[in-house]
Amino acid sequence: MTNQIEEKIIINNEELMLKISPIETLIKKNDSNKDFKPIDVPKKKEYSAEWKIKDNVLYLKSIDYHKGFKLQDELNSYLFRHMNGWAYWYSGLLIVDIGKPLWYREGKYPVYEKEIIFQVQDGIITDNEEIENEIPF
Repeated sequence: MTNQIEEKIIINNEELMLKISPIETLIKKNDSNKDFKPIDVPKKKEYSAEWKIKDNVLYLKSIDYHKGFKLQDELNSYLFRHMNGWAYWYSGLLIVDIGKPLWYREGKYPVYEKEIIFQVQDGIITDNEEIENEIPF
């Protein structure tokens, strides 16, 4: 098992685990943006982040960096530039696990009772789907 830190997301005042890190897509989305200078986005094991969905808007509530990451001030100024952490820079999927693990893919990747898949466009939730997982036979 790796030394990765899971990311948390708060939905309807419930703290859940996020499978996909929006921060890891930051460089890919913004590498052509003229006011964005490419920086070394931390690996998942170098930070822990907490997100929130409120009124169909994705917010980055906080990010805590672990030892060795030297560009946190530059990254923070970009992440928190607008509207109290509104993740305007993120478009893509968010996958949230709900419930208890039912089984493990390849013996190490948990599959939970439910997953919610959110479609996000410029930090706005545009669609979502809830999936009920089952134990495979």
